[in-house]
Amino acid sequence: MPGGRAANSVGRSDNRFGLAQGEIKGDERPAPITPCPVCNSRGYHGRIGLYELLTPGPQLKAALAKSQDAGQLTAIAKSEGFRPVQSEAVLTVARGLTSLDELKRAFTKR
Repeated sequence: MPGGRAANSVGRSDNRFGLAQGEIKGDERPAPITPCPVCNSRGYHGRIGLYELLTPGPQLKAALAKSQDAGQLTAIAKSEGFRPVQSEAVLTVARGLTSLDELKRAFTKR
């Protein structure tokens, strides 16, 4: 849950995480962080679940039956509405629910 709100922003031109054009409706500029003990002055506290769900459509089922390569399968899945978890994560930043710093921390290989 947002606490003091982080100063990070994601906008229409931010394509670092593979969002399709227009997935972010406008430039989001959350308010600056208000230091508080609940969030350790990060602007947020608690957890938000991010999920990735692939429901194969007819084209993807056919491609799977033909054992197409991963790149082709990914492209077909996206054309049928699949959104990778990284794209969903960026949308949570755009909605002001978390920060880019937290997103980078969560997706960095350890």
